This record gives sequence, structure tokens and C-alpha cells, in this order.
Amino acid sequence: KLAQAGVSRGTSSLFILEGVLMYLKPASVAATMQTISDFAAKSSRVVFDYVHACVLKGEGRFYGEEQINQMVSDAGERWHSGIEEDGVESFLARFGLSLIEHKQAADMERDYFTDSQGKRMARINGAHALVTAIK
Repeated sequence: KLAQAGVSRGTSSLFILEGVLMYLKPASVAATMQTISDFAAKSSRVVFDYVHACVLKGEGRFYGEEQINQMVSDAGERWHSGIEEDGVESFLARFGLSLIEHKQAADMERDYFTDSQGKRMARINGAHALVTAIK
């Protein structure tokens, strides 16, 4: 279907999976990532957010975790997939990808929501993290 959509197998591409993987069951996550890996040319990039695996277990370790779980439930949805905090690089390696950047909520707060005096202007829900990878 990627070829039908105009994506060329020989061209470096950017694949964005924002707000996707956590809603898929693990087998579908693996199939999606494998399809991208099989299709993507060398130097293609994949950007995705993911939910920490402990969030699926309801451990309550992150800022905003309870609220985001309630919002997902209120929308009639459910998260099915998460990645262990220390498992991102091995997850990527399964699909022939290498980590470029892995941002946790604290990293994004520092990089995007801190003013010139160093004051944090906003909090970010800690249940998610953001990954950029390359083939």
C-alpha cells in the first residue's frame, strides 16, 4: 500500500507514527515497524511516540498518567502497546533501525517549554516519550 500511495522504495523517506503505536496490539506494532523497515531506503527516518510499558500496568509513576489513562478510556479507546524505558534501542534493532534521539517528558519540557531564564513554562504528560530513528 505504501507504493500505491506514491512512496518510492528507493527514496529516503520520513515515516511519522505519532499517536499510533500505543493503540495497536503488539503483533500489529511489529508488523507495522517491519513493513516500514522492509520498504524504507537507507537513511530513512522514523519518528514515533510511545507509551511507557509501566503505564499499561497502571503503576502511576509519571506526571499526568492517571489523567491521560482516563481521557483514553473516556474516548472509548484502550492502549495495547508500550515499550520499556530501557528497551527502545533493542526494540529499534529488531527492525534494523538505530536510535538518533529519545526524548522523555523532562527532555521536552527543558527543550521546548523552558524560558530564557530557565523557568519551566509547562509540564508534559510523562506517560509518553518521543523517538527518532534511522535505517
